[in-house]
Amino acid sequence: MQSYRDQGAAGALLDEYERAIRELQDLVKTIEDHELTIIVDQETQDSDCISMQSVLTHTVRAGII
Repeated sequence: MQSYRDQGAAGALLDEYERAIRELQDLVKTIEDHELTIIVDQETQDSDCISMQSVLTHTVRAGII
């Protein structure tokens, strides 16, 4: 992991983003492909919350914007 902390508050924020991305990558590696599409919330009206795949897609898209 590269450290940006010596670049002030913005650097510390970049470090935190990098840590969070690595943790998300490590978590996703533990999930089997077929588990991603299982509907886990039958009652939600929010299409971003019905499966792990939809939550991950929403998360990644939110980080791009």
